[in-house]
Amino acid sequence: MEFVFFLHRQGRLTADAALGALEAWSRARTPLGRLAVERGLLKVPDVMRVLDHQASAQPSPRFGEAAVALGLLEADEVDQLLRAQQEALPPLERHLVRQGTLTADELPELWWRYLAWTRSD
Repeated sequence: MEFVFFLHRQGRLTADAALGALEAWSRARTPLGRLAVERGLLKVPDVMRVLDHQASAQPSPRFGEAAVALGLLEADEVDQLLRAQQEALPPLERHLVRQGTLTADELPELWWRYLAWTRSD
């Protein structure tokens, strides 16, 4: 995420483009319920129960919190699912290239400039 902030500060992305890139990247995440079903931790009716709980609770809990509250998952299972979700998410830099915000040729130079910027703060 900081890389997008850096690109915005460098004038490479408008604020709207930066937010759009982060939203699109976030949508690329595999839903936790799907991961839980794929890994055999939940069945589809369990996922529906969690989604119903989320819809009726105020404020709406996150999926993992709701699944734990309903006794369907343990906290360590949610942690494992969150790690798997993060590992499956493509790196933000690759996403920016795929959506055409950056080219593969300019990415290495921008990445080195970003690393230098993070070390200068």
